Amino acid sequence: MSNMIIEAKLVSKVYLDVHAVVKALEKVSIGVREAEYVAIVGPSGAGKSTLLHILGGLERPTEGKVFFRKKDISRMKASSIYRLRNEHLGFVFQFYYLISELNVWENILLPASIKLHYLPQKTRDYAEELAEMLGLKERIHAFPHQLSGGERQRVALARALINRPQILFCDEPTGNLDTEAAAIIKQVLRDINCKNSTTIVLVTHNLDLAREAERIIYLNNGRIENESSA
Repeated sequence: MSNMIIEAKLVSKVYLDVHAVVKALEKVSIGVREAEYVAIVGPSGAGKSTLLHILGGLERPTEGKVFFRKKDISRMKASSIYRLRNEHLGFVFQFYYLISELNVWENILLPASIKLHYLPQKTRDYAEELAEMLGLKERIHAFPHQLSGGERQRVALARALINRPQILFCDEPTGNLDTEAAAIIKQVLRDINCKNSTTIVLVTHNLDLAREAERIIYLNNGRIENESSA
């Protein structure tokens, strides 16, 4: 389809272990449309995170191809894929990966600082808007060790959004959070998708979170078993 923003075609991923060959994905094909919200679910070891990492250019497939806006990114040079991720893609993981030496404000602005030689006022204004939206306005001078798990994940989400990515990839974003913090993240993801038309690809074990998506893809043993509308 012409409105596909990201596609994987017959993607396989094999890891070589000391004792065995592990097939994480086997000939998986998937397409995600502009502004779509897609959840990928399945048991542990099904290949969910591997698929997300390959779609986001964090890993290369052993076989098959990945296209971002019809451009093959699966064989891009490292420098080109790094630029693509910084400028067009956002990532949120189960573990927050905040820089401990930077405060909340500095962590949020980090991807923009890498992208730009200087930070224009509109970028700083957007950082303030994100901090407000995510309930972090009073915490911008705090450091990661001073934050709760929910606050850390909200900082990670603001950081992922600062460059206004076309696709937001989320790998178990509520996996380390309590029910209240998870509910906040669930609502923010829905708002980002609906209000900003940001494409979201989500990996989760949380079926309540998965039901927020327009489409749920069920992965098992490295293959797509089926998919359904949420």
